Amino acid sequence: MPSAFAQDATWLSNPGSGNFSSAANWTPATVPTGFATFGNSSTTTLTFSGSRNLDGFVFDAGAPAFTFNLISGFGVVFHTDGIVNNSANAPTFNVSNSPLRFDDTSSAGNAIINLNAGT
Repeated sequence: MPSAFAQDATWLSNPGSGNFSSAANWTPATVPTGFATFGNSSTTTLTFSGSRNLDGFVFDAGAPAFTFNLISGFGVVFHTDGIVNNSANAPTFNVSNSPLRFDDTSSAGNAIINLNAGT
């Protein structure tokens, strides 16, 4: 059986919602399992409707400050790179009763992480 490859995707500049887990908000239309790339977008506050394992989040130069709300037990586990921010704006992770984990060689970069946010 061939091994599965991680799927990279880019958050749309005008997504239909702020749901990270909706394939319709990405190009190509798939929820990333490799690298999730973020650039300029009209929707910068994201929620999750399922937990995610991926290689990393990459923020392009000029990307606005994104906010990721990890609540309701849905979380993110990073492998390899973790958070790579090429933007002047730091991403924020509001974490409450959900996992946010950096495995292997991944790191949080300059992300702002608020624990027990919203509780």
